[in-house]
Amino acid sequence: MAKAKAATPKPPGGPRGGGAAPPKPERGGNYLREVYLELRKVSWPTRTELIRMTQVVIATVIIFALIIGLADFLLSLAVKQLYVQSGSTTIKNFQGK
Repeated sequence: MAKAKAATPKPPGGPRGGGAAPPKPERGGNYLREVYLELRKVSWPTRTELIRMTQVVIATVIIFALIIGLADFLLSLAVKQLYVQSGSTTIKNFQGK
């Protein structure tokens, strides 16, 4: 005998799903009150955590700046060598030769 499958419930909102529409904002000063209540739920970092995270960001920016600067310098040297080897007059005109 074949087992009968139980009907799976369909999500509300038609074939696309999605459920109910989001609540509409209320009139009055409730928005700012709700923002204030949500901000009270935030887990704010301590002063030492904030300083440590700021140091990590600054160190990361410096490291990436050095990497990108070094890559730019090396690529500019390579491009200059290509111009010199090809005998282009463009660089000679800029160098005043």
